[in-house]
Amino acid sequence: MTQLRQDVVVSVPNLVFLVDVDDTLLDNDRVRVDFEAQLLDAYGEEGHAAYWEIQERRFVELGYRGRAGSAALVLEVDKTPPPELIEKVTRDCGISPERLTIVLTPTTSLAGNVQVVGRVLEVALHKVHALHFPLDRVVDGAGSAPVPPPAHDFLTGMGRTNDAIIYGGTVHLYVTGPDEDARKLAEDLPSSRSRDYGKPFAETFKAYKGDFYAIDGMLFSPARVIVSNLESGRSFHAGAVNEAMLDTSFGYEAKS
Repeated sequence: MTQLRQDVVVSVPNLVFLVDVDDTLLDNDRVRVDFEAQLLDAYGEEGHAAYWEIQERRFVELGYRGRAGSAALVLEVDKTPPPELIEKVTRDCGISPERLTIVLTPTTSLAGNVQVVGRVLEVALHKVHALHFPLDRVVDGAGSAPVPPPAHDFLTGMGRTNDAIIYGGTVHLYVTGPDEDARKLAEDLPSSRSRDYGKPFAETFKAYKGDFYAIDGMLFSPARVIVSNLESGRSFHAGAVNEAMLDTSFGYEAKS
């Protein structure tokens, strides 16, 4: 089956509110037709047919579907999102446009840095899922990562925020089940297990000619991991913070 890009991150510099656009300023049916046409152009017949099935399957796979009367969307982009994107978000969330708050955080801003490194636990859970460890056995978790200095350009900024997690992030997970499963999760989860570990992310991104999805997905995980088994009381840890790589990525001057 065609592999679709499912976790695209975007961001923006200005706050936009659209009010009363549901089937008035925007024609929902035409928006969907246009969206599906773009899917067809980008991914072909197979990808177009698979998109909606993949989206629904993910809800079933995770066993979770949230419901709320309002939503907040944080975007890491440098231009305003098109009305079609906002309409899709409100439609998929089942809310009216005035119940959607959009927070725009450019990659080169301090806010952009904070919202990316703040996802360190989320990144770890994504890899937990990729490693096929049952998510229902993850009871709780906590994480931290350093906030890098804002960069003057997008590529450097993106590199620094990714490096903050890959080389500086620490996550502590609390799980249930056999000790051996907890031990293996701790061993497999750190970013150092990836074939692409060892260079600043900006360099890795350029080496793959800007193809984000050609990079080893196992790289996107915290540097250091602790997994505690709530049933046995034992904890397992692996990985380490790479301060030298952080200094290089963040542009810190060498100590004299």
